[in-house]
Amino acid sequence: MHNDSWKTWYMKETNSTSRRICFDFCRSFVVEEEEKEEALIFFKVNHGNLVRIQGFCIDPEDGNCYLVYEFVENGSLHSWLHGDRKMKKKLDWKTRLKIAIDVANSLQYTHEHTRPRVVHKDIRTSNILLNRNMRAKIANFGLAKSGFNAITTHIVGTQGYIAPEYLADRIVTTKMDVFAFGVVLLELVIGKEAVSDEGKALWMNVSAVLEGKESEKYQRMNHWMEATLLDESCSIESHECNDSRYCVFTEGSI
Repeated sequence: MHNDSWKTWYMKETNSTSRRICFDFCRSFVVEEEEKEEALIFFKVNHGNLVRIQGFCIDPEDGNCYLVYEFVENGSLHSWLHGDRKMKKKLDWKTRLKIAIDVANSLQYTHEHTRPRVVHKDIRTSNILLNRNMRAKIANFGLAKSGFNAITTHIVGTQGYIAPEYLADRIVTTKMDVFAFGVVLLELVIGKEAVSDEGKALWMNVSAVLEGKESEKYQRMNHWMEATLLDESCSIESHECNDSRYCVFTEGSI
């Protein structure tokens, strides 16, 4: 059993029969609407970079239903980026780049290879889990939406990851996830949280840092980026730096 910031994760072997029972159960009125939507989405998707649902369990005392997921050994990306400094040092450029590619692949799958398309709506580092090989898996589809271009009655998501367009028009599109992915890339490069202690969003600083002459950008990036990565070679115009800027400031899908 592993406790993370939002849910307890379990490992439980299952077979097609138990998955069928879980699917039927989660379609019934017993399960809360959010859990029902999450379960139905998980049964529709199948990708190595998405956390798998294994089944469900019912508390005999209060009758509450709990979805059971695979065990993901290394916890959340958030805990590695913003937790103990010893953990940060283990996230070298190669590892961070692999994590970014894993998340990009999973979003490409949910956005382009599912029908209807699935919009996660809450991509953030605490919803990205790392397995024993430090490969990333997206978790927590509690806010996810099958289909898009729907107008929501209230804003959902996490501060610092919400696209400005969504705040303005409240229309659910895949661009919401792309924007949030750009913020995750910034956290991988910079090592800072998506929202500062003063309440300012990290992405608001990107344009100022990456504008101007190459020498000026180099100095600003050295001052801004994760200290543990400064000894490793990284071109400012390569890897996550420019990719995150594109996701945050450019319309379009991955």
